Amino acid sequence: MGNSSSTQFRRCGLCYFELEPGTPYLKDPPVSRRAIPRYPPQDWAEGALDEVVFPIKTDRMIDVKTTLDAFFISSRRNCGGCGTIVKLIQDQLKHSGSEIDKDAPTPCTVIWSVPDKSNATHCLHISFMSMKNGSLFKEFLMLSVIADTLPSPHIFAKKVSPGYKSGYTGSSSSLQKAKGWVEECDSSHKACQEQRLSQSPSFPHRVLELSPNQSGEITVRLVQGLSTQEPYTCLSHRWGPSTLRCRTITDTLDSHLECVPWTKLPKSFQEAISVTVYLGVKYIWIDSLCIIQDDKEDWKIQAAQMCNIYRGSYLTIAATSTTDSDDGMFSQTPVLAVPTPSSAKQQLFIRKYPGHAYSDLKDSTDFPLLSRGWVYQERLLSPRTLHFTSHEVRLECLSTEALCECGMDYIWIEKGEHNQMLAEQDPMTVGNSWDSIVNCFSALNLTFQSDRLPALAGIARLYGMTHGPILGQYVAGLWEHRLVNSLLWYTGSGSSVRRPAQYSGPSWSWTSTPSEANFPKFQCVETVLELVKFHIELAGPDEYGPITDASSLTLRGYLVMGSWRPVTSNGVERPQFYAHDDPEESYHIHLDYNFNEGDSPGYIPEGHAIYCLKTGFLTAGCHVCLLLRALGHEEDKFERVGLLRTVPRKSVDDWFAGVTTKRTIEIF
Repeated sequence: MGNSSSTQFRRCGLCYFELEPGTPYLKDPPVSRRAIPRYPPQDWAEGALDEVVFPIKTDRMIDVKTTLDAFFISSRRNCGGCGTIVKLIQDQLKHSGSEIDKDAPTPCTVIWSVPDKSNATHCLHISFMSMKNGSLFKEFLMLSVIADTLPSPHIFAKKVSPGYKSGYTGSSSSLQKAKGWVEECDSSHKACQEQRLSQSPSFPHRVLELSPNQSGEITVRLVQGLSTQEPYTCLSHRWGPSTLRCRTITDTLDSHLECVPWTKLPKSFQEAISVTVYLGVKYIWIDSLCIIQDDKEDWKIQAAQMCNIYRGSYLTIAATSTTDSDDGMFSQTPVLAVPTPSSAKQQLFIRKYPGHAYSDLKDSTDFPLLSRGWVYQERLLSPRTLHFTSHEVRLECLSTEALCECGMDYIWIEKGEHNQMLAEQDPMTVGNSWDSIVNCFSALNLTFQSDRLPALAGIARLYGMTHGPILGQYVAGLWEHRLVNSLLWYTGSGSSVRRPAQYSGPSWSWTSTPSEANFPKFQCVETVLELVKFHIELAGPDEYGPITDASSLTLRGYLVMGSWRPVTSNGVERPQFYAHDDPEESYHIHLDYNFNEGDSPGYIPEGHAIYCLKTGFLTAGCHVCLLLRALGHEEDKFERVGLLRTVPRKSVDDWFAGVTTKRTIEIF
């Protein structure tokens, strides 16, 4: 296994670090252990806390059930390993704003992983329940035990890169590692090479020119209208107060064309510029400095070029761990030396292991940048992104693997999958891919809901260029050739959100709601809903950008009138649809927004008429129907307010049994 366990010193049965001679034995609290080979895991075995169990040749993990105070108890007997882990547990609680119940044992699970026998490159995983704002909250703490050489005094230790060991993402070792990845990508990643060859030559209208002198100082100047194909980087960052202090507006354009003072640049800008120069690149594109922020026409023109700007870059540098550009994109993770009897011969270290999963990005504390809607297309459009996260540097490119300092090289594959989808020719696969993009993007945060279309325009343009014959015209976040199918989106949180005051899209498009859009798997059982025409009125020059509230969709289909009322079940009030005002039969409404708030836009009083539009689609054996409300007194003009997807097929067929004439309606 590469590591050896010394018999000179006794070991702690919880942290596996060596104990000083004379350290008291601990029997309580008792623990349950099992060794985990690949299949199946062993039965749990009760034992004393200080029982030492090492993996046998076929095992890859040891699973331990105990209580969190076992680490604290062991720490008080001067166990250096448990004492160090306690510091990291306390730091985790402070970071998450949680606390543990000091008056009751806190159950926890401890998993030790053998680095060379499992896919995990961390070696210790601790999970336990804490309290946060009066609610239970599950904490996960993953740690790495680091050794300078192998074999080491700790069986689970791993040798890592110098940058990862330092814990500082701006270290020379980390930057050297990142540069090596980029050079390897240039020379050996086939998908990345093919993308560069297929990309039409382009260069942003404005970029920052970087001129380092012999002493390492960098002069920064805004330049425009260059005719060059030299490489440039982009910066993906999160806007904040510091960004407003350093941006190009009409009054600062001329001075920025002369020089952008280094001291005026936020810390993240300075560090991104330094990384760009380190990579041997002369230019960088930063949105706040390369777009005239108070010039609406310039903003519209440059926003329409986002696809080309990011897709044509050498790489994008992402300040992934920051919430404001003044924070700086480099971070320091504590790396703690563990005091043991063998420290004089070989020092061991423990540090937090980086998080890798990027699900639930909207509320992510590990990757705050990735919670932003604008950043989603920056990631997907860029040929590669160099992430500076809270705990390590990571390169995400078009290959199937993402490279990171900890050595876990098989995650973050979305960019590669997106690139592969651009070559796909099957209409259903392409359509499902777009639905997946919308689902991911719509869950992210935007400061202005009116940016729903502009913030996805770059990806939409790319899909339009590569899949135009399959998808047809872009229609307010949907596509012409699958427009009727795509009207079946729904939200899971409509009952908790207000209708945006800012117009972001027509009611029949997912862009009209601030919630995550989901697309059900459906089956067309009868063709009853017909697309007559659509009218899209652009608000600017970009055919993939914002539109006006005059945009509409005209359909022919069967309508029945009903109403809505709240129904309370298990203490929760839910809106229900009553077809034909039948009090005996009602069904749950997937709201597009909460229309029951009297002071909100789009308020619909209880019992007010709403209309059910039959679509002819089923999901899980139930009809999918659109719910509409009439607009004022104008005949056959409606807006969408929700969706039904849990009504049995027979019920819907009964509702429409007497409806024999289709109506032509216009939805705004």
